[in-house]
Amino acid sequence: MDIPEDVRDFLKKNTIGVISTRGSHGMESAAVYYTFDDGLHLYFNTRTNSTKFENIKEQPEVTFVVYSTEPAQTLQMTGIAEEIEELNGAKDIYIKLLEQTLKGKTAPIETLHSNIRFIKITPKWARFGDFSGGISIDPFTTLLGTSRPH
Repeated sequence: MDIPEDVRDFLKKNTIGVISTRGSHGMESAAVYYTFDDGLHLYFNTRTNSTKFENIKEQPEVTFVVYSTEPAQTLQMTGIAEEIEELNGAKDIYIKLLEQTLKGKTAPIETLHSNIRFIKITPKWARFGDFSGGISIDPFTTLLGTSRPH
């Protein structure tokens, strides 16, 4: 997927998003640091004893929202979340997370607590809203999918 430059800039500047999950452990919404790739896949890490991790294992369909107030913009998506199983794939994501969000202030991935896992969200539907010019009839641009999932 070719991510428009304004969306790419928005995602680089706003490195915290909110993920929402559901499952037998209840509903969970949590703020997470994330990174992204050219396919608009989002990546973050979480602990295996978190409600969001348990929910993702049970019901992988999630929603994810990134927003800013200055300028007033938002990215909204639904997608399928899955654990990145191999350490080498997770290592690349970990390095990117450090560069974009945590400024490199943490330990090598091999020394992370054993219950930390890396998650990839593959988008099924996404839209970008830009309200910086004020309220308009439709400030949203659909990036992926044809209609909002129910």
